[in-house]
Amino acid sequence: SLELTLYAHSVEQRRWLEAAHREFLGRVLKAHPMARNPRQCGCVLAFELEPEQRLASRASGLQDGEDPAYFHGWRDRIYHFLLDRGLLMRPLGNTVYLLPPYSISREELEACYNGMEALLGASMDWLTKQP
Repeated sequence: SLELTLYAHSVEQRRWLEAAHREFLGRVLKAHPMARNPRQCGCVLAFELEPEQRLASRASGLQDGEDPAYFHGWRDRIYHFLLDRGLLMRPLGNTVYLLPPYSISREELEACYNGMEALLGASMDWLTKQP
């Protein structure tokens, strides 16, 4: 299976994914105030979701009962938000990441980006209110 990564098509696909991620990172994630620490490493794209109301209070540290990022309680809410839009993405706490298969099409990748943009553009009331 490692040999598959050496095929010309796989190399081209990785280069295309990396370039597409770079473009999305610069166009959307780095410009959005709720996308904290946007980053890319090869074909992996990630950011932490942080609603605007939390940006102002972040200096005070975690709120009572709030988990550190990896175990953050927003994980299930983010997961279901994306699943409701046809995307099976599994966030790590409040970290949203994308590691698509090399076989992904342009349309499928665009759907992933659209879901991430929808997440960033959604009203954060659903995310921040207590269950």
